[in-house]
Amino acid sequence: MKPFSEWSLRARLGLLLTLLTAASAIAPAWIFFVRLEQELLRRSQPHLNGLIDQQASELERFAELLRADLALLAATPALAKMAHATQEERDPSEELGTELLRQHLEDFFTGLLRTRLVYDQIRLIDLCSDGKERVRVDRDPKSGAIRRVAGDELQFKRDRPYVQAALKASHRSFYLSMIELNREHGQVTTPYLPVLRAARLIPNASGEPCDLLVINMAFERLLRRVASYQAEPHDYFIVNSLGDFVAHPDKARTYRFEFGEDSGALEELPVLQAVLREGRERGWAEGPLHDGVKTVASAVRARLDPGDPEKDVVIVVRATTRDLTALSRETAAQAGALAAILVVIGLALAAALAAWIHSPLSRLANSMATLDIDDPDAHISVPRSPEAREVALAFNRVFSRLRQATDESKRTSMELEQFAYAAAHDLKEPARSIHSFAGLLQARYLSQFDERGQKALHFVASSSARMLQLIDHLLSHSRLGTVGEVEDVPLIDLVHQVLDDLAVALETSAGSVQVGELPVVLGRAVDLRTLFQNLIANALKFRKPDVAPKVVIEAQVRSDRRVEICVRDNGIGIPRTQRENVFDLFRRAHSEADYPGCGIGLASCRKIVEQHGGTIWIDDAREGGTAVWFSLPGPSSSAM
Repeated sequence: MKPFSEWSLRARLGLLLTLLTAASAIAPAWIFFVRLEQELLRRSQPHLNGLIDQQASELERFAELLRADLALLAATPALAKMAHATQEERDPSEELGTELLRQHLEDFFTGLLRTRLVYDQIRLIDLCSDGKERVRVDRDPKSGAIRRVAGDELQFKRDRPYVQAALKASHRSFYLSMIELNREHGQVTTPYLPVLRAARLIPNASGEPCDLLVINMAFERLLRRVASYQAEPHDYFIVNSLGDFVAHPDKARTYRFEFGEDSGALEELPVLQAVLREGRERGWAEGPLHDGVKTVASAVRARLDPGDPEKDVVIVVRATTRDLTALSRETAAQAGALAAILVVIGLALAAALAAWIHSPLSRLANSMATLDIDDPDAHISVPRSPEAREVALAFNRVFSRLRQATDESKRTSMELEQFAYAAAHDLKEPARSIHSFAGLLQARYLSQFDERGQKALHFVASSSARMLQLIDHLLSHSRLGTVGEVEDVPLIDLVHQVLDDLAVALETSAGSVQVGELPVVLGRAVDLRTLFQNLIANALKFRKPDVAPKVVIEAQVRSDRRVEICVRDNGIGIPRTQRENVFDLFRRAHSEADYPGCGIGLASCRKIVEQHGGTIWIDDAREGGTAVWFSLPGPSSSAM
């Protein structure tokens, strides 16, 4: 994906206007929802308090009903006779009377279980002798049918904690246990059966506790009856006075205290802090987030046993701002639909505005692209739009000045080239004469000169030879860009032709040239051949002593279709401080004595590259030599 800075004006305007429209739609909606959430939180407190107050009242009512039923059973004459029979029973002839009392009690217990669907067991435990159950009527865990437990299935219960607790609470008329899991034969029954036990001591004729009457209320069944009064889809929790869950939406979180584990209720429900830690009757708290949504929670204390605070439970209801009322959901849907409509309208307006602004600019760009700088009458038409009109007039003024400057530059360049050619051509004849006469003197009269004269004659001959060579290079440099037509040039073929020309130099230096994949470029083949010949010849000449020169030629095509070419070697390299100067005429990085030359080769390379609209620069090569990089235009569209 293109960076934003490279996007078109139409795309930028479209994006900015779309964002502005979306922000204009979303910001008021967000402010509205914040206010709505605050109002919902304010109004939700009495609503949630009413829900849990009703549940607390139901739990307290059932606990009171349990105590009343316990007192009713304890007052039955059959129960008193059973306690007296336990104390007086010694004669086997009395066993028939005891059995009749047991059947009578079983009838009472069965009738109560049929009436109270939340009761699970009613038992009479013998405390005067062995602590075994005398009478037991319960519900079958699977079928729910009421059954009378036979004598061989009756269990010993004296050592159970609730029996001991009931004996310690003998000063009270009844004992109420905490909500806990039911156990049979000392083991927790599975599936778990949470119960609330109410017990009452039955004295014998001497006033001593002889029997214990116990009613087990099925707490899960009680919760289902209480929850049936509430239709709201909130989360409900019940926590005992020790801070343990006895009801939780995730049943795996309940009754962990039975196995010595912490349920983490205070951490999950901070609202419990006010009720359990600070002793308040109710609590209210906002947060924390639940499933990414803000929550509110209300808690109230339910007193199952008014005389024993340890038997209190705390009911908590937790609601989210998302489900407090259906109005918020409807409003959210309407606001979302309105925002979507506004965004669509914004997109359409953005597209229209972008097209309205972009259209005259696009026409201006097309007119500019077709202008010919060599046409003295070329100009772009002035549009009617005020902004585009100013741009067009300014461009015409600048284009006129550019055309004048270009014409002047062409005239100056042509004059300089003509002067350089004429000067070089005129200098060549006297230089050739000097060189010829110096050679003639060396051939015929060298022996007649003394040593000093011979050195002077040799200096004249070598200097005139260098002058001729320099004049030839200057003539070639001045003619760059004037020979040949611009065409598509396959570089791979051109480079192999250059290597054929440099075969002797390659053989003499034991050098090698590795040529990678080279593309087709648009340029003058004669000048490009000179470019590669100069660069490869330099790589062969400026080599390290006793190291065979190695030249690598590579190319890569950029995203804008221009071609970057690298000619790197393993030679002596060019110091960083001289990498810009070596492209100037007659500037050298190394002494002429060590590496002969005219100092024109790299200057010609830069002229060729710049005439092709490219740039040339020098970097370090991976093998410690020189890497010359330059860019050239890609092929014409017809060659692609």
